[in-house]
Parts: sequence; structure tokens; C-alpha cells
Amino acid sequence: MKKILVVLLALTVCIAMPLMAQDKEVAKKEDMAAMHAPPPPLDNEYLSWMVGEWKGWSEGAMGKSEDWMKCTMDFGGQFMMTEYKADSPMGEWTGGGAYTLNQEGEIVAFWIDSRRTMATGKGTLDGDTMTVHWESKMGNGTRITTKISDDKFVVTSKMEMGGQVMESKSEMTRVKEMTEKN
Repeated sequence: MKKILVVLLALTVCIAMPLMAQDKEVAKKEDMAAMHAPPPPLDNEYLSWMVGEWKGWSEGAMGKSEDWMKCTMDFGGQFMMTEYKADSPMGEWTGGGAYTLNQEGEIVAFWIDSRRTMATGKGTLDGDTMTVHWESKMGNGTRITTKISDDKFVVTSKMEMGGQVMESKSEMTRVKEMTEKN
């Protein structure tokens, strides 16, 4: 009887060990899936407000330009993407960028343009104002975007390039709100 009990106990352990390991493996896979799952789409009032098509002007040391910008939410709602065009006395200038929020709520941004600028930005949102500090090999500076109304914003920029400080001001007016169907 004692031998039968020992054999049954051994069989129970032999059967239970793989099942316990399988449960740990399933839990590990669920933890990995949770770690790699995308965060929910950005739910930020300011960045959502920027989504749309805009027209306006910029004025600075290089003269005055007629500007166009389009903002969309892309990559599963994780980034506000911008496409920008400016017609100035120096010719057409185009650029594009990506803006998102890190876990601390800080703006993280990237920019590339037809002047071969590749910049990274970090900044803050404070009410109706987004302040981004940009760094690139072309120069560093700060752009402050202020919401004036639902359909208008102003940008002031101060960039240090090649030892010179260049200041500019832009004013943009919404021409089209964007929806997921646009």
C-alpha cells in the first residue's frame, strides 16, 4: 500500500510539473504581449485641435512667404504628422514632422525638410501654447505655437544658425478640418 501511494504521488508530480510550467509559459507570453501592445491613441486636446489643413504666412530675415500646412493623426493615432510648404522669395521650402507625447506628457518631435534639416525637439504644452526646443546640425532654437482661436494660431520662432539668431513670426488660419474620412 505504501509503494502504491509513493507511485501515485510520483505520477501526480510528473503530471503536475509540466502543467505548472505550461501555466508559467502562458503567463509569460501574456506579459510579453502586454509589454509590446501599442499604447492607446493620443488623447490630447491641443494636438487633436491642430489636425486639419491650414494656410497663412511667415515673415523673418528671409522675407515673407505664403505657407500651407496639413496635420493628421497617423500610426494608430500615436503621432500628429505635419506636412509644410512655403513659397518665399528664396523659392519653395517643404518639410514634415512628427509630434507625440512621452510617458511624462512632454512633447517629443522630429522634423526633416528640403534644406536637409534633420531636427529633434522636446517641449511642453501649457494651455493654448506649445513650446518646442529644437536641436539640429543646422542650428538650435525655440518655436512657440499659440492657439488664438479654434481656427487660428501664431508661431514665433527664434533659431540660432551659423552664429546668427534668426527670428520669425507665422500666422495660420484653418481652411479645412480633417476627419478620419478626409
